[in-house]
Amino acid sequence: MINISTSSAGHIVPDYSRYLICCAVVVAATLPVVVLFPFFQDKSEKGVIAGEIKG
Repeated sequence: MINISTSSAGHIVPDYSRYLICCAVVVAATLPVVVLFPFFQDKSEKGVIAGEIKG
């Protein structure tokens, strides 16, 4: 639920702080994976090739 408050000028201002915190947590959790993936991409490709089933 979004809390709605009134500013000093009388405008209705929704409170999005809960969603901003949630978005910041998601970004903070995915950022290390996105940053480190290019450095370990060659190792992950070798692991996929070595683990495939040859028949």
